[in-house]
Amino acid sequence: MWSEYAIPERYEGYPGVAHGGVVAAILDEICGRAAMIMDSNHFMLTAKMEVKYRSPVPINVKMRAVGRVVKQRGRIAMTRGELWHPDGKLAAEADLTLADLPEKLFRDRSLDDLGWRVYE
Repeated sequence: MWSEYAIPERYEGYPGVAHGGVVAAILDEICGRAAMIMDSNHFMLTAKMEVKYRSPVPINVKMRAVGRVVKQRGRIAMTRGELWHPDGKLAAEADLTLADLPEKLFRDRSLDDLGWRVYE
């Protein structure tokens, strides 16, 4: 799974540099979406996340986020996310452990009722 995105100025942490929490959120999302690639209605929660920031992430520059499932067994998935500069330099990386969303959250509710949507 991959996506390209330029982080807007309103999310800068230091002048010209994206806030690390926004970078982490992008990595979290790309990994979560990668885990859903076989079933777009299979929602998972982040149980553990380790982020390594390799170089500053500039604002207003289109970066490439890449996520992949490393291992999936039962209700647990191990994923890896990376954020790349346009020149191919690694900006940040993350290893995530994802767990299935508890079934009780969906019992007697539909995704539409929760306001959740999967966008192509």
